[in-house]
This record gives sequence, C-alpha cells and structure tokens, in this order.
Amino acid sequence: MSQKPSESPLRIAVLGMDSRTENLFRMFFRGPCQNRAMVVGSETPEATLIDLDVPQGAKLFEQHRSRYPQQPVILLSINPPAEADAHTILVKKPAQAQAMLAAITRTQELVAAVRQPRSAAQAEPSAEPEEAKPAMKVVTRPVANEGSAQRAASLLNEQVFKSYLGHRDDIDPQDPKQLATLFYNPREFLQGHVHSAWEVAVTRDLPTRLETPWRSISFFPDQRMIHVAADEAQLRAVCGIPFRNIVSMDVGMDGRQSLSNVKTITADEAKSLLESEHLVSLESFLWKIALLTSKGRIPDAVDPLRPIQLKRWPNMTRITLPPHAMRIAALLHDSPMTPFQAAQRLGIRQQYVFAFFSAAYALGLISQPAEGVRPATASTQPANPAAAEKVSLFKKILNRLKMS
Repeated sequence: MSQKPSESPLRIAVLGMDSRTENLFRMFFRGPCQNRAMVVGSETPEATLIDLDVPQGAKLFEQHRSRYPQQPVILLSINPPAEADAHTILVKKPAQAQAMLAAITRTQELVAAVRQPRSAAQAEPSAEPEEAKPAMKVVTRPVANEGSAQRAASLLNEQVFKSYLGHRDDIDPQDPKQLATLFYNPREFLQGHVHSAWEVAVTRDLPTRLETPWRSISFFPDQRMIHVAADEAQLRAVCGIPFRNIVSMDVGMDGRQSLSNVKTITADEAKSLLESEHLVSLESFLWKIALLTSKGRIPDAVDPLRPIQLKRWPNMTRITLPPHAMRIAALLHDSPMTPFQAAQRLGIRQQYVFAFFSAAYALGLISQPAEGVRPATASTQPANPAAAEKVSLFKKILNRLKMS
C-alpha cells in the first residue's frame, strides 16, 4: 500500500538508542524509506521504534507496552519473536528498505484505526472533547533542525574517520599509477587470517581458536560470535601492520614460526569465553577489521572499473560506519555502478565509498556483475583508445605484481 502524496510522514520515537543511531534512522527514513517516516524527539509520536537486541531492549519494550498498550511499536531484532500482539510490528535485522516500508504502512493503518473512533465520538454533541494523550515520553536530544543535525553528524564522522584511518586524496581511475595505490591484500594482514580461521570453524562446526603472536581469537560458529581480548586502540594498531611484521614485535619469537595456528576449543573453555565481556558479533568484528585494515583502500581481488552492487544492507545499528554510509548503501543497493561513479554521484570523497565497499565486501554483501556489464553512465570508463591502453597496461601491472 503506497503512501498518498498528501500524507505527512509517520512520527516515530526511538527508544533505547543513542543520538548517533537516531541520526542514522533519520537518514534511513529520508532516503531508502522515501520520507515515509520521521524521527521525533519531544513531539508526541504516533509510534515507537525499539531495538530489541540492546542490553535493555526486552525490558524497555515490556515497560513501554505496559504503559501504552495501544500504541504501535516497531521491533527490530536479528531474531524477532515468533509472535507479537496486534499493535507490534516485527522487522528482522538488517532492516531492508522494503521491510521497513511495509512496517511503516502497517503502522499507519494502526494509527488510523485508533483515530477513527475518536472522530466519531467528537461528532456527537454530548460527547466531551477527548484530550490528546501523549503516546510516550522519550528522553532524547531535541532536534531543532534535522538538516543541520544530519550535517553535524556527517561532519563529526568525517573527523573521526580521518583520525582513525587517515586521509587519502581522490585519484584518477584512468591513471594506472594512481590506481595501483588503491589496493591492499587482506591476506597479508590480520583480516585474512581471521577470515580463514572462521572458515575452518564453520567447516568443523566447532568452537575454534586462532593463535597468533599478537592475541588469541576464538570463533563460535553456532552463535556467530568472536572473542578477542583487545581494546579498540590495540585492534586498530594491529590491523594496520602487515601480519608478517608482528613476529618481530614479540621478543623471542622465531621468524620461521608459523604466523597462526588454528585449534579446536574444549567445551569448558568455550563456555567460559561465551560469558566474557570481550565477546562480539561476527558481523561487527569482520566489518571493523576490514575498515581498520583497508583505510579507505579496496581488496586487490576487485576490479574497481567494473560496476558493483550491494546485495543487502548491513546491520547499520551495530557496526562502525564511515561517513555518508546510509547514502552510499542506498545508492549501491539500487543500481550497479563503479565505486568512482558512486563517489561522483554523491559528491563525496572516494575514500568514504572505498571504505564502505571494503567492509561490505568482507561480509559478502557485494556482488560484481559479469565482465560485459557496464553502468549506464560510464564517466570513469575509458572514452578513447589511449585511455583503454592505459587500463590494459594497469591490468598487466597488477598481474605482474600478483606473480611477484
């Protein structure tokens, strides 16, 4: 059921989310959800959005439902409950645009159903005017101007991005020398060892440990969780170093020793680790180490002159996002194009698109059509024989580098 042009956006309050996540949903509602909904703060909301997977999510939902049993609630969860009451709409994470649009449509229907009896009562002369009852009180940061709030969030993310991952200038995709600086090999870093160890754990279908000269990393395929006793700064430092160089950082390590070793974890040890505070989800960990390793570059297995497409949205509320992530995701999900074209279309730095692409690629969320498929606007494709010769030369250079 589509929204009528005259309908105003559904007013939704978010519960149990920080200001950063609120801003993400503002952008999500504006972009992929076509302005069908908007996040409100102190204004009276028509519905509430709750992340059921946050530590207090279930409790927040229970408290809210006991206070406002008639108000529609959209519940987000990786594993949503099998059943829900008539005023609760379940959306499975990661929230796809179509699923959220359907939830918004259903919520609008519920809101309209609540309003109809009130209208009939107001039409009777003897009826007392019914006082509007606030749906809920949400403690959130007031937003005076959503446009400026979104820009502020983007600006803040850009500053943090630069301090974490550095700055890379845009490059000319038709210059082989510049293109050669764009690539990195995940197998030379911790990222590649983590991916290989996860594949072993999945194949064995058992809890597995990756032992490295840096830290031990444990994998739990059933729970899709990873355990690593390292803080943010330690992880950021190790992700930026070629893994072969980590051996020399540890006194007494024999340079000929294997860099990593994969072993099965005992049941008792697995139980203990699963109760640790250092446990993180597989998706968020793989995404983060891809960001920290790539630093705005892309894996060397990818041809950046061919169009790419986002197969599905990542779970935006649970991962570290580069600047303009919502806009990048919406664009790449809707139609195939090269990373260069995406940056040009959005008017943003290429590094932000490359960082998002590398993290999404690490989660298997990126598809690349067959060789013959090209995007409609081929602004980054060779426009003449000389440019085509440059690209051919670049491919030869890459092949030579891979053989060396």
